[in-house]
Amino acid sequence: MLLQVIIVICSISLLTLLKSEKFESIKLISFTNILPLLFINITSGPMGEELGWRAFALNNLQKNYSPLKAAIIIGFLWGLWHFPLWIISGLTANDLLFYSLSFMLGIISFSVFVTYFYNKTKNILVAVWTHFLFNFLLQIAIIDDYRLITIVSIFYLIVGIGIVLFNKKVMLEKFPLQEISQDQ
Repeated sequence: MLLQVIIVICSISLLTLLKSEKFESIKLISFTNILPLLFINITSGPMGEELGWRAFALNNLQKNYSPLKAAIIIGFLWGLWHFPLWIISGLTANDLLFYSLSFMLGIISFSVFVTYFYNKTKNILVAVWTHFLFNFLLQIAIIDDYRLITIVSIFYLIVGIGIVLFNKKVMLEKFPLQEISQDQ
């Protein structure tokens, strides 16, 4: 949780530096919008998507692939799943291409992040919470600049690389099929 908060704070800070603004100038959503935002974010994406991406797809892909490969496959498919959002973003030409590539980089990197913590706990609620927090944190600040997703994506890429480098055995080796004996 703390790592996700740090990523968003660092991303917003970097964006404000790039825009030559002060961090204090960032507008936050109003207090009255927090409860609706919480409700929408927990029920719209994370709950349903994580049941499909992690509980079903990841568990099945890891029968044949390492967690890293499975996470990359899911991240790619998950990114394409969001294709309609790219189209309705209002961006055109190079901006749309840049946003789409940044989004794909971010969602694949985030998939590695979620996969690591899901596999560590084998608890779908961890994946749901991580996904929820990702969405929620990016909506607390009112920032209408598509470059934020690029910066967030780069930070998640760095964290994802760190996860793989510090957990090579866990992330690069295929999970052995665990057979449960009848007497357990």
